[in-house]
Amino acid sequence: MIRYLHETGFDSNVYSFSPGVNWTLTSRCTGTLVGLFTKSPSTITEIVGTGINYATQTSLSETGKCAVSNGYSVVFNSSATKTNNSNPLDAVNNANVEMISAGIEYAKGNGDLTLLATKSDTNYGSRGAALNALGLANTVVFHNFNLSYTRTINPNLSVTGQLGLVGVTNAFTLGLPKTLLPTFSLAGSWAITPKVTLLATASRTIAPPTTLIGNAEVSYYTNLSLTYQATPKVAFYASGSAGYTSIAFTPAAAGTMTVLVPFLTKTNYYGLTAGVTYAMTPFISAALTASYTERVSEHVITPQDLITVSLNYKPY
Repeated sequence: MIRYLHETGFDSNVYSFSPGVNWTLTSRCTGTLVGLFTKSPSTITEIVGTGINYATQTSLSETGKCAVSNGYSVVFNSSATKTNNSNPLDAVNNANVEMISAGIEYAKGNGDLTLLATKSDTNYGSRGAALNALGLANTVVFHNFNLSYTRTINPNLSVTGQLGLVGVTNAFTLGLPKTLLPTFSLAGSWAITPKVTLLATASRTIAPPTTLIGNAEVSYYTNLSLTYQATPKVAFYASGSAGYTSIAFTPAAAGTMTVLVPFLTKTNYYGLTAGVTYAMTPFISAALTASYTERVSEHVITPQDLITVSLNYKPY
């Protein structure tokens, strides 16, 4: 439950429920089927503009992999997701998304190479003729082509890299989009000592918008985190991050003079986080986290301080 001291009209009940099942078909095929039902408050890095927004999401996702031979496997994934936002500005990005992907994976030793093609139909149900005139489409089809590689160099060091191309169309088509933009991600984990671990990530992604209003959003993100395992049950961690978002595949929006202009351009983010976790039992853990985030858009700086106390139960 979330209760405000003064703005009681924003009080709400929040929840998260994710049932799932692992499946096996013969000795070669395995996968998962997972449902998700969640309602949660959006942080300042997850909303359009400022204010309070509750995001409600319902989804059903499936992953599968069938081994062929000599380390090769066929990969197939699919999902259906519905997202609704309570804030009127964020509601412009309300969407139903159907995704399907297929590809080939090659695993040998400590390395894993995957080539994946993905198509996702994003249908925005809250965009009328006035928003269409700004270049905001009712239907956006994302075409993604990704090559990823994961390798464990030694027990203390592992890296993951991904290169991709993303394009969009406004209707289903088997042909390639006219424009394909590059994406990438790089992550590394280094156990400096048995108790200290350093994690670094950097990425450029293109996906349906969450912090801006458009047909797609380009996000640059970097994060550096350090974890100290003080005891087998207690761990301290700290991280710093920076990000940048801008719209893509929305040709008319950049030159449009309307009240939406501040949400059609770009946004910068900066954040610091520190916290501690305590494993009470193998199934129950508690955490205390403090974070400070700044959002910079149109020369306006919006800060957010957040302190979270959580109790987590994982039966498996």
